[in-house]
Amino acid sequence: MDEGKLVALHYCSIGNQPLLELKRRDRNGAMTFEFVSAMNLPDPRTDHNVAFSMLLEEDGTFYRSETYEESGKPDTNATRFSRMAAPSV
Repeated sequence: MDEGKLVALHYCSIGNQPLLELKRRDRNGAMTFEFVSAMNLPDPRTDHNVAFSMLLEEDGTFYRSETYEESGKPDTNATRFSRMAAPSV
């Protein structure tokens, strides 16, 4: 929390740290965070995270999408994580 706002700090493997703020929460519970500022981002045209969404579904499935921007061009990828049954022993 930062001044009453839910924020996320992305520690990127390329060395910058974008700060994102919760902008909306959908009826289904999906939360969308959007870029506010960044540390160690010498040029805003450099590749960096500008948004991400996440959703935890009732069955335990976790969905996450990330949007990166480089030279003003967005690129979004999404991943869905599902629990697998434990192997029988």
